[in-house]
Amino acid sequence: MPLSKPRRRFVSVAALVLGGSLQRTFSAPRLLVVLDLDETLLHATLCKVDEDLSWLPARVWQPRVDFEAKGKGLVLGLDEEIPLFVSLRPGAEEFLEWLKSADVDVAVYTAGTEPYAKQSVVKLALDKYPSLFRDECVPFGLPITKDLTKLREDLSRVVLVDNSRRSFWLQPDNGLLVSDWDGRNSSDEELKAVKATLLELLQLEDVRPHLRSRLPQEASVDVRLFAAAAILLTALPVLNP
Repeated sequence: MPLSKPRRRFVSVAALVLGGSLQRTFSAPRLLVVLDLDETLLHATLCKVDEDLSWLPARVWQPRVDFEAKGKGLVLGLDEEIPLFVSLRPGAEEFLEWLKSADVDVAVYTAGTEPYAKQSVVKLALDKYPSLFRDECVPFGLPITKDLTKLREDLSRVVLVDNSRRSFWLQPDNGLLVSDWDGRNSSDEELKAVKATLLELLQLEDVRPHLRSRLPQEASVDVRLFAAAAILLTALPVLNP
């Protein structure tokens, strides 16, 4: 079920600076910050590549493929574990501590499988927040995308922090695109920029126009083309053979 939160009253910081006579208040739900994991907050690898980074231990299960005899197709078994090293993006721990203390709602939405991704959710102390995994993503042809209405129906104050454009296909105006984190740049400062943007969004009754203006032009065209295609496909009648 989508999250349901009480509406809050907000005061424009700009209005307060200019004087009480221009003060504007509005009622709105708390800002919901939805976090992707892989290549946004962390990167999983089979070996450490930079000792200066913060690392989390994890394991991933190697699927075993069996053929069933009675025409039921393939069965996946999870019987082999592979150890992984998970590198945190620089500033991730400080960013998450700030986020937990800020006046916002937090959720995790990852395309990672639950057995793998939940390990990082727990180690980052994000397990008290709603978490959606690969099985809650939406198929769109071969790729998958994310549907933020699974977390909240009113998207006026929802932002998805993600490194993948395809995550924004269904709700292109709610995406905050970040660069890929590949575990190799210990001087990465992307999360400082994310925090600065979230501070701006906290003051807005509707975050979508602001996020729309921030999406790079190339990414915006890409996302909107796929969003239009998704809407068209969902409107088509199902063809019966």
